[in-house]
Amino acid sequence: MNQYASSRPQGAKWLAACLAAPVLTLVILLISMAATEIYPFGDHAFAARDGVFQYAGFFGWFNQVLNGNDNLFYSFNKGLGGGTFALFAYYLSSPLMLLAKFIAPHDMATFFSFLMPAKLCLASFSFAIYITKRLDTRSPFIALLGSAYALTAWSFADGQNLMWIEGLIMLPLVALGAWRISTGNRPFMLMFSAALAILFNWYTAYMVCLFSIPYFFCELAANTSKGKRLRATAQYGGSMILAVLMGMIILLPVALSQLQSDSVEGGSWFFSAVASSGAPLSFSDYLKSMLHVTRDFSGAGNSIYLPLWLVVLAIAAFASRMPKRLKIGLAALAALLVASFLFKPLDMVWTGFVRSDSYNPRYSFLLGFLACTCAAWTLKSLLYTTNHQVGKAPSHSPNSNERARTVAPINRTAATAICAVSVALISIGSAHIAIRNLSAQGTHGFASTSVSGFKQYMQKYEEAISNLKQCDQGTYRIGNATSNSAGSFVPLPLNLETSGPAASAITTPENMALGYSTPAHYSSTGSGPLKQLLGNLGYCTLPGTRGVTSYHDPVLPTDSVLGIRYIIDTQQPPATQDTGISIELPEPYSKEATIYQSPSALPLGFAVSNTLADVSWTSDPFTNQQLWISSLVGKDLSQLYVEADVSQPTQANQSTCEFVITATSDGPLYLWVSQAPKPVSVSVDGAFTQFTGNYEFDSNIISLGDHVAGDKVTIALSSSEGLTASECRIVANSLNTDVATNAIASLSSSPLTITSAGNGKLAGTISVSHDQNLLITLPAENGWTAWVDGEEVALNTFTGLIALPLSAGDHAIELSYQTPGLKTGAILTAMGFAGAAVWLIVSIYRGHRSTAPLQPTHTSSSTTREK
Repeated sequence: MNQYASSRPQGAKWLAACLAAPVLTLVILLISMAATEIYPFGDHAFAARDGVFQYAGFFGWFNQVLNGNDNLFYSFNKGLGGGTFALFAYYLSSPLMLLAKFIAPHDMATFFSFLMPAKLCLASFSFAIYITKRLDTRSPFIALLGSAYALTAWSFADGQNLMWIEGLIMLPLVALGAWRISTGNRPFMLMFSAALAILFNWYTAYMVCLFSIPYFFCELAANTSKGKRLRATAQYGGSMILAVLMGMIILLPVALSQLQSDSVEGGSWFFSAVASSGAPLSFSDYLKSMLHVTRDFSGAGNSIYLPLWLVVLAIAAFASRMPKRLKIGLAALAALLVASFLFKPLDMVWTGFVRSDSYNPRYSFLLGFLACTCAAWTLKSLLYTTNHQVGKAPSHSPNSNERARTVAPINRTAATAICAVSVALISIGSAHIAIRNLSAQGTHGFASTSVSGFKQYMQKYEEAISNLKQCDQGTYRIGNATSNSAGSFVPLPLNLETSGPAASAITTPENMALGYSTPAHYSSTGSGPLKQLLGNLGYCTLPGTRGVTSYHDPVLPTDSVLGIRYIIDTQQPPATQDTGISIELPEPYSKEATIYQSPSALPLGFAVSNTLADVSWTSDPFTNQQLWISSLVGKDLSQLYVEADVSQPTQANQSTCEFVITATSDGPLYLWVSQAPKPVSVSVDGAFTQFTGNYEFDSNIISLGDHVAGDKVTIALSSSEGLTASECRIVANSLNTDVATNAIASLSSSPLTITSAGNGKLAGTISVSHDQNLLITLPAENGWTAWVDGEEVALNTFTGLIALPLSAGDHAIELSYQTPGLKTGAILTAMGFAGAAVWLIVSIYRGHRSTAPLQPTHTSSSTTREK
């Protein structure tokens, strides 16, 4: 028998050894949460950064889906609308997320404090199973290493993206399955654990499955005789193919969505990798980062950090009784992971050739797994020794095998001392990492948001949106201009040094939880073409490929075309009416917002020019708006905006420069900060308005309100890093309301009357007097099918939106959305499960393992089994 092969420990002792790991993990987490006043021990949320800006809203939307109020495959509330299956597959496909059905959207901040500890406990449990089986042990150090594995820095740095914790949970099971195949055992553990990893979170599953390839060959070289390796390799390959097939119901729709959204780098991936953000560290800095909690280049917490005791134990494993070939293989695998972070093209391989702008390296949990595995070998070697090392059992012994299973007396004292020291070091070390990361002033900024503040904020908006829907049950969009001052999580304390500029300016998906459509959306599944459109029109800073769009200030002409019928703001925007529905924002803001109605808002669809001309975008959003609306109405609208006078900038102090804008025409006045270092705060007549230049999350155009010719407005741009007047440029324009009103009236002359909208279907009627195009302001995603008067027609696109050619007359319009690749993916998944079932049935029918046990390279006449 292989000295290091499992003899399948069974019974209560095995289960107790494994369950001790999540129990210890939970105890450490609860102590850490109490020390940092995380809910339920205080008012701080177990969420930070993307947990604040994305996931709370997505959880609320999933609650709506599970309770039948929205659709899993398409939502009109995903920004301007969009397919949502890829969003579900990336953020919400974990079985634990089914609990969201019972959690109200306003309680999602509370949900984090239960969901995150549950996931980390499951991760420690899966690692305990792996160590128990792989090292053939039921020793107390299993619980210690299980908690250490679950509570490394990655669990808090990347674990803020709590859907990635599924990868942490499934990695040990996939590794255990790979090892079992290398020793001649059945392949079903690898097959099903890899498939479940894909179904639970395809993104980290990609990293886990990729990691399993070199890990399998490490185990294969260490545990299998040369003549049997080909058979084991075939078993591994077949298992992984079936696992991928079983996950195709997730993988295929996601792949098609990613390609459509421009998330995958085009052109040379090597050049894209080198040019992408997040420059690599030097090797010396990398080593320092492993031992010191720092921030990465994007400001997120350093996920590489490993506690010193773990690094020491991992290195010591190479002097332990670990098989020599396994030592070489694991060392090479660790070196590959380090090299991948130092060399960006390799880094891109681990992230699926998709640009990663933060939380780098995202796959460092793989390095944590290797470190904990090696540490386990060290502790096993220190605590226990085989019988032949202290003298073989006497020949007269009635049961020499039984004698060989006892712990050698020479190790008892050492074992007790080492266990005591390990308990202290590992428990204190894990708690230190947790407390440092969870504290408000810590590396990752957990505990900087308020659970009660979030609940109050969401409840106020839920009530207001409910009142609005009772008054207007039609199909429309809402522009929420208050998110730049409140956001979906209320910061605690309200301090820019704690919250950061992003907390006051970033897009949040609260609209999906509250059930209304808006231009704003922030996810990795956003529409690239839609961002190009909205970015060029002035709704976000950088027209690009990430699918992040914003809404911070009302802009009358484009708001009207996009069907923004209501605007939530703390002051009344030009050309709007007060609905009487107010929202009292909670402390520390203590402001009152109001829902205003825009009478000029167009419906979801309307007739436009028969000859839609392509728009050649410029770097000026005012020019882009004029070109876009001109193309829609079919005539030149070059007088849509009138340029205001802007003075030369003056240096107010070392961190602030000022401009004076003089309106040259009556009407709404708008500002565009065309050049500024990132980020800068914008103040209007001494009052802070918003941030701009803050990556992709700001609005280009800022509304300055109604003005008459000759009015002067003082604009101040400030940066805490210092600012000079030569670094900044602004542009200001007044809207020609006559030109805008005439253009909007022209477009509203032939509206689409909506008869039904929901669940990925849209129906309505329209009457046109001559040949025209019907523009529907929904993203033109693959998956739409359109019928005009019962006959299927081909969809055209215009600047990322749906366009249908119409002849003169009355028409009935129907559109239906089907998730691309879903049916094919479901068929492939069924084929994968069928193949696995056939393999299993054949294995059972033969009455023995699918392959005979392979002869190990390392053998021994006796094997120590620890008690």
